[in-house]
Amino acid sequence: MRAGSIRDWSEEDFGAIGVGRPRTRPARRRGVSPIGLVFGGAVVVALLTLYAPRPDGDDWRVSVVAPAPELRAPPPRWSALAIPRVTPFVSDPATADLAMRHEAYSGPDAATSRDVIQIGRFAADATHFRVAVERGDSAPPARSLFVDVALEAAQAGIAVARAVHEEPLATRRGRVEIARVQLEDGATRECLGFRDEDRALAARMSGWFCAGGVTRADLACALDAFDLVDEAASRSVLTPPVVGAATECVAETLEPAPGEWLSAAGPDVSPQGGVPIPPRRPSSL
Repeated sequence: MRAGSIRDWSEEDFGAIGVGRPRTRPARRRGVSPIGLVFGGAVVVALLTLYAPRPDGDDWRVSVVAPAPELRAPPPRWSALAIPRVTPFVSDPATADLAMRHEAYSGPDAATSRDVIQIGRFAADATHFRVAVERGDSAPPARSLFVDVALEAAQAGIAVARAVHEEPLATRRGRVEIARVQLEDGATRECLGFRDEDRALAARMSGWFCAGGVTRADLACALDAFDLVDEAASRSVLTPPVVGAATECVAETLEPAPGEWLSAAGPDVSPQGGVPIPPRRPSSL
């Protein structure tokens, strides 16, 4: 090959046969870094949140905050009264001479009330009679006799160690549910717990009667001789006794002493501690 002919070739000719300067490679494109993607996404989310339409209200952030729970105890159902509205009367000789304590409470409204009468001391070996009368609650909770006695005992600081249900007891005011219970507060007493069988009564009684060798007749006599009187209205707030109703109270029969005769008017058997009986009016002035 002649030299002159080689000088006549152009650079393209040398590049075509692989001689001379190498071909220029295209520039490599750089991709988006992961950090940039994260930052850009955060910016987009912030802009969408900032310019999104807000709900109606003073502060839209309040709607996404959960309300704080209220750790507040409910108000007590009963409030103590300084002066009771009713007066208890007892004419049972077994309890008439014992100390009496009366606690009165008002409910959510003026028509709801609770009176607790305690006769005698629980710790003593003598008779102890506790009766609670609730009025005005038209729908008392459905509970068993054992639960009611246990709740009454808890309010008095007494525990129920044992309870055995018995047949309902007949009184002058109707039938009552009873259970033979063992109550304890350091001392142990054998008692009869009770409550009115008819839970729809306007005034419902519940409680217990404790005595040495307590019998059903003892409880029946105590309930027959108990009354709760509204002196302002001059009437009893309890269910009126039914004349001639069967009761398990066995009244003591009074017999004349030897050599004495009963008068036509009979002996003076006016109840002790009950409603006072006025003296007889003179026949003539």
